[in-house]
Amino acid sequence: MGKTTQTDMFKRLRAVMKDVNGDNQQIVRTLQDQVEYLLEKVAILKEIATEENGGEVPVNSEEQKKRLAYDSVSGRLLLSSSPRPVSH
Repeated sequence: MGKTTQTDMFKRLRAVMKDVNGDNQQIVRTLQDQVEYLLEKVAILKEIATEENGGEVPVNSEEQKKRLAYDSVSGRLLLSSSPRPVSH
């Protein structure tokens, strides 16, 4: 799995924003749809990983835990500088 390039990020951003014309409600709906899609995708991938792991939920490595670190005060992810895999 490779590093996400700037071009890939712009393609993804354009895909998310394709139906948005400055309408704040449309922006929120589009982002909500994207979040719902990604949550479902994560659930499916977790099911697959659990099946392949003999029925046990896979445990995140220390590096993965760092990448998912959450600051409860600011409500933001504490994203590390390590590259994230590109999903297709």
